[in-house]
Amino acid sequence: MAWPFARWNARFHAVLTSSPAAGEAGCFLVVVADRLLAFCRPGADFQGWETLRAPGFRHHAALSDVVAVGATVYLVDERRRLWRADLADENPKVQRRDTGFALPSLELRRHYLVESLGHVLLVLSDERHNRVALYKLNWDARAWLPIAACPGERVLLLGRGCSAAVPPSSAAGRAPGTVLFAHQPSTLPDVDVAARGQAWFWSESRVGAAPGDLLVLKKTVPHRHGEFPADGDSFWFFPAVDPDENAR
Repeated sequence: MAWPFARWNARFHAVLTSSPAAGEAGCFLVVVADRLLAFCRPGADFQGWETLRAPGFRHHAALSDVVAVGATVYLVDERRRLWRADLADENPKVQRRDTGFALPSLELRRHYLVESLGHVLLVLSDERHNRVALYKLNWDARAWLPIAACPGERVLLLGRGCSAAVPPSSAAGRAPGTVLFAHQPSTLPDVDVAARGQAWFWSESRVGAAPGDLLVLKKTVPHRHGEFPADGDSFWFFPAVDPDENAR
């Protein structure tokens, strides 16, 4: 499958839309770079890439993100502005909303988009995940609305390109409102160059937790960039598995 843009650019996000209903065409693979969004249907039905312009969108490794809700893709940038495109439309277009707002704390410098029960959520965090703030999108009002907890009493699993909201039963019984962050040193700028390719790990916090609350290191996963070990990245991709099982 060819690169969708004219020039190679390592600054991009990628996401798969959810599996379609029975009888519908396959899911979309989406690649987002500065001011551009490309999408296709991978697999046997691959018919090439289509490209849409996303005027004003700026990629940032920690401060921009992308999430899919059904066949609709949402993008957020470091200014907390939003773009969306319904890829199932006969003639899809990118819509833009100025949803920017002042940060409640200058320390909240990481942005994560995640879908929960059809809602688009924005999670802000500091570098060490000691402070967490949660917002729900109101597209028509052009606003991110602060909320105290994830809709549906979910547990949030947050990482670059792998965020999800799951019930506590699928997160080793953790309490609703728990947030697990994936530290991905091969892709995120929270380590220096010498540390790239080191193991992933997770840290745990709570939505609305007071500053200084204990942050728990849950597990170190022997995963290096481009490699998936035989024992699997079990908790992150198969959340019914207890995160400590493979560490025993």
